[in-house]
Amino acid sequence: MNQQKQEVKENNYVEITPNEDIHTFHCDFRNLGENAGLAPGSVDLLFVDPPYARTWLKNWIALGEFAAKFLKNGALLIAYAPVCYLPACQDALAAHWITSGWDVCRMAQGNQDSRAKQSRKAK
Repeated sequence: MNQQKQEVKENNYVEITPNEDIHTFHCDFRNLGENAGLAPGSVDLLFVDPPYARTWLKNWIALGEFAAKFLKNGALLIAYAPVCYLPACQDALAAHWITSGWDVCRMAQGNQDSRAKQSRKAK
C-alpha cells in the first residue's frame, strides 16, 4: 500500500498540498474575508460544515450574505445542514444568495456505505 493510502486509512483524511490555486481555511466565516484578503466575487467554492445547534440558525443569514459577497457568479456553496432545520437554513440563504440549486441528502449515520440522493430542487 502506498504511503498516501496508508495515511488516509490511519488518519481518515487526505492532506492537500496548498498551491496558488487551492486555499483552505478553518475559521469563522465572518472573519474569512478580511483574514484571507478575499476580494468580492473571487471565490469558486465555499464548503461549510457549521454547528448544527438550534442556537446557530441565526448565522445562516450571515452565511448567505457572505456567499453573495464573495462567491463568483455561478460558483458553489456547499453547506452541511441538519435535516430538522433544513427549511430554516434554506430560507435564510435565499434571503441573500440562493437563486437556484439542489438539495442533496448525505446519509451516513450507522451506514458504512454512505450514499447521496437528490431530494428536491431549491427555490
